Amino acid sequence: MGSLLKEFWALDSLPAPGSGGTLTLVRKSSAPSFDAITADAAVPGRALRTQLSGEGGALQVVWNIHNFELTFAEFCAVTEGVQRDLEFSRADPLNRSLFLLGDLNFSRNPADNFQYRTPNNNTHNDRTPNDYPEARWKILKQLTEIIQSCPTHFCSHSQTGSRIDRIFTGIPSFIIPSTQWRARIYEDPRSVFQRRLSDHAFLILEISLKQSVRRDTNAIAPEILKEPVFKAFHDNLLHHVQINSYNPEERLLLRKDIIRVAAQATREQLQDADDARPYSMSQSYSTIARTIWEQDRKLAAKLIRNSRLAGKYLEITNGVVGLKDSEEFGREFDKFNLEHLNSIQEQGKKNKFDCNFMQKIARLSKLWIPINKQMILLGIQVGDEVRTDPTEMSTLLASSWQKTFDKKPIDIQEADKFLKETPELPSYDTATPPTVFTFHARARFWKNRAPGPDGLPFEAWRATGVEGENTLAGYSEHLHSGARPHKLFNSSLMTYPPKGVKEGDAVAIIRAAKETRPISLKNSDNKAITDANVSCFRNLVGKNTHHIQRGFVHGRNFLENVLELDSMSRIYSMFAVHNYGLTAFLDKPHLVPITPTFDFEAAFPSVAHEWIILVLRARGVPGSFVIFVPGVIH
Repeated sequence: MGSLLKEFWALDSLPAPGSGGTLTLVRKSSAPSFDAITADAAVPGRALRTQLSGEGGALQVVWNIHNFELTFAEFCAVTEGVQRDLEFSRADPLNRSLFLLGDLNFSRNPADNFQYRTPNNNTHNDRTPNDYPEARWKILKQLTEIIQSCPTHFCSHSQTGSRIDRIFTGIPSFIIPSTQWRARIYEDPRSVFQRRLSDHAFLILEISLKQSVRRDTNAIAPEILKEPVFKAFHDNLLHHVQINSYNPEERLLLRKDIIRVAAQATREQLQDADDARPYSMSQSYSTIARTIWEQDRKLAAKLIRNSRLAGKYLEITNGVVGLKDSEEFGREFDKFNLEHLNSIQEQGKKNKFDCNFMQKIARLSKLWIPINKQMILLGIQVGDEVRTDPTEMSTLLASSWQKTFDKKPIDIQEADKFLKETPELPSYDTATPPTVFTFHARARFWKNRAPGPDGLPFEAWRATGVEGENTLAGYSEHLHSGARPHKLFNSSLMTYPPKGVKEGDAVAIIRAAKETRPISLKNSDNKAITDANVSCFRNLVGKNTHHIQRGFVHGRNFLENVLELDSMSRIYSMFAVHNYGLTAFLDKPHLVPITPTFDFEAAFPSVAHEWIILVLRARGVPGSFVIFVPGVIH
């Protein structure tokens, strides 16, 4: 026992000799520093609260209870504390966990869930035992029990053992199968009692330390979110967290966490079931291909341990990730893909688009095409030199485009004067803010493009149905009220794809910093809320915008400008040649009225945001929209 205790941090609450107490041991491998642990004796000798802090704000709270037979004031302190921690963990279920364990002084009866013992009133005159079962049940019914079958208590008078030490957690039950934990006893309770240590055995709960799940996670594949099991996981978790009790901002962040948890559970479910459907198999092959392409040894080792398919084909030799049999790998995958394509065509359930999609994912799963090389910028041209260091490339791109993205100062008084002198224009004062019905109508138009830092595609919001639409509508209303958006709402990923095609691109893509196109990938919730608000003006913009404006107006085609310019140029050239002759026309370039201008800057960042707000007010846009706009372009 002594050697065992050396591996743990010990936290105890022992009020007086002979009166019992609580002892919580935390393995040092889970908390290398004692500074990561805080303990509070909510009731000395009876209730010890221990908090273990992980990376990035991850928390695990453990309540160690020695008997629920407490005074009324003590009982209230414990139940209120547990309820408070439970609500705190529900606010961020990915990163916060609650455990309640110890001698809870009841035995389980399958017929009616719980059968409580009645405390001895002659011994505890200041207690109200009749109030305890119901109040205790209100706490326990919100938790999930981690079942362990070993006896934990030794009754010396009867020489028998009973299982009265229990473990409960605030983590929803459907996540438990994929969570790393194990409950057991270290030593038989009779042996512990005979050595006069305690009448209770050491109950051990082994769990992996939760690390904070970053909100800028890898993208979630839309196909995962279309799985029926995702909806089941999502709705089950939603039932536990009571999401409607939170404010709009907390509700949006919690909803996104729920989607991520449900998607992870869905992916694990498909992998564990050895799902042989086209998407599941193509993902498995694609993952193996990407692992080899990127030489990701850590991912390869994990795949070999956990994936039957990866274990069959992947190997790590002298630090190099490779295939045991590349010919068999390619042959088996081609065979699998062909079989499914044939079954799709024979069943007649899929249209041509779906078959093309299957062929596309087959191509993407090939080892030699895991990434589209045409989109990878490998170096920045600076004079005669090429800079390939990633950090230096990022610095060059940022400094080159910084001026474009800097705030554009304007003369407010002159701008107001200009707008007041502008002839009266049609107003937008009839526009109304979007409702949940607006989001429902717009959802079918959302396309699953590259997501933002949170990794959620538009499919995440379609998959959650009305519940997700309510969350988006609630946050839109929140922004219309003048509330500042959460700091993560406008976060984005910057990408700089190269412009045009150059000789040598087949070997390496090299461009000057200004020969790239800065694209900001915002989160799908931001884009969905913005889209719903823009749709409120769709019809009004078409009516109120001058006919010569073809771009960015619903129902109009920007290419008409090109056709119109081409037609005008041809007409003028024919007129000039007819009147002056071809030779004279070519010798007098001043006769050509067309002056080409080229814009190589990013359009929207080049516009002064203060000017946008002034124009919106001048055009009669309702005040709540004027308040909303800075929130989504901040």
